[in-house]
Amino acid sequence: MSVTVRDVLNMPELKDARILAGGNGLNCRVSNVNVMEAPDIVRWLHGGEFLLTSAYAFRDDPREMLPLLRQMKDAGVSALGIKLKRFIEDLPGEFLLLADELSLPVLELPSHLAFGDVIFPILSKIVDESVGDVRFSEAILRSFYTLMASGGNIHQILYTIRSFLREDVAYLDVKTGERHVCSSQGDFEDKVHSSPVQDIIRTCFSEAVVLSGKVYGYIVVAVDHGEEVDRQWGIVLEHAKSAVLVCTQREMVAKETERRYRDEFVQDLLFRNIRFERELWARAARFDWDFSGPFQVVVVDIDDYKFCIGDPEGNPVCFNLDERRNQVVDLAVNIMRSHYPKIPYTTMTDMVVFLTPLRDDGGKGREPLDRVLPKVRSTIGERTGFSVTIGIGAPKESCFLCHESYEEAKEAISTIRPLLGGDREVHWNRMGMYAVLAKVSDLPESERFYREQLAPLLDLKGDHREDMMSTLRALIQNNWSLRKTASDLRIHYNTLRYRLDKMQELMKSEINSGEERLSVALAVKLYTLAKERQLK
Repeated sequence: MSVTVRDVLNMPELKDARILAGGNGLNCRVSNVNVMEAPDIVRWLHGGEFLLTSAYAFRDDPREMLPLLRQMKDAGVSALGIKLKRFIEDLPGEFLLLADELSLPVLELPSHLAFGDVIFPILSKIVDESVGDVRFSEAILRSFYTLMASGGNIHQILYTIRSFLREDVAYLDVKTGERHVCSSQGDFEDKVHSSPVQDIIRTCFSEAVVLSGKVYGYIVVAVDHGEEVDRQWGIVLEHAKSAVLVCTQREMVAKETERRYRDEFVQDLLFRNIRFERELWARAARFDWDFSGPFQVVVVDIDDYKFCIGDPEGNPVCFNLDERRNQVVDLAVNIMRSHYPKIPYTTMTDMVVFLTPLRDDGGKGREPLDRVLPKVRSTIGERTGFSVTIGIGAPKESCFLCHESYEEAKEAISTIRPLLGGDREVHWNRMGMYAVLAKVSDLPESERFYREQLAPLLDLKGDHREDMMSTLRALIQNNWSLRKTASDLRIHYNTLRYRLDKMQELMKSEINSGEERLSVALAVKLYTLAKERQLK
């Protein structure tokens, strides 16, 4: 409830004062009164002053006040009151035009009025209003304190704001995307729920809720942006923002606690730390999960995530790594929940693990995984820039066997991704020969086999070895077609022909029979899997 220039003009003591220019600035707030009789007054200003002057210092040339007017505006002066006819007759026209341009009110004070007759009433009003501000602020603070102490939520905070402002309000949570409205108008509610956040805060009065430089959301009031509002709003919204932050932090702590219990529960099941049904059902009841019937584990694993950790400069996709990882998790969880509303899940460093129920859905027509998982993968790629590989373990008749399905899903990812690349769905039951490779790739016999087959290439040094091995992988991938391989590697056909000749020379074989090519292809796959396990 600060005092404005308009309030000052409405005081009985200034009933004869006249506005000369700067009428658009009458809503500027006045926090002090000062007398200006020296041209260097600006150095002593703090902002919010109502300056009084007889213009004695400019009696010889009033136009010297022009640069001072700009300096006063920059210093935050609220208004300038001048006594005319004593030292200067009139103010220059360009001075008044500049005051209009700056929206700095210039007032003519009655000549009979002493400065003391102006100063003391204004200061008294400022003090009275300040006391009123403090009392009003205390009342608002008590309202929000009582609300938060009793566990109030965002909707109750908005209701309290609306009761003070007498306008519909909303809160836009930019972290969760949730939008809360307290409104009696359908139009405002529709706008809040249907418009982009930036459009809402651009067209409506809003206040950002900020903590440590981070914007958590916006309190939006159903009045046009830029419209003049009651000066009490600032006090109400300042306390409201503190209440919203308390509520937000409380909800974040609650969600984090729930996440920790949820992750511990599901991971205990996956790592075989739950042995008795009574423990399973007691812990499941906390989340309203039903563990009856068969289950199948789905692992959504972020491709190359661990390569980004500690090296954000190397790849643009690694910028804001934690935030974008959380975005991947949220997208995967939201899509899966839209099809399996009460699906148990847990999050790990670079993956989300879902325990997908396979029991009969009672004829509700639940969409099968083969349709849901491509949506998860494509949506994550489009919105985050990350690709994911999704492993699907075999169905199990009981949740107590989910650890087997989990290991199969992980094995499917770790086998197929290095051999065929990521950004795909991999079903353990559909891996064919790759399932066999996964089981034998870490045996000593497998290492002995690929070293015997590939020794001449593996003995090469540095880039030469990598060139030969990448060429051999591409040839196998393209069924030994030279033209397609050269195109995929983006090298000249003759360059590929030279590499193949050199490869045949080193391996002392033409590699042209079906048996030879099968042995080489099998060796390359076993070597690739072994190298991937070494990186882990």
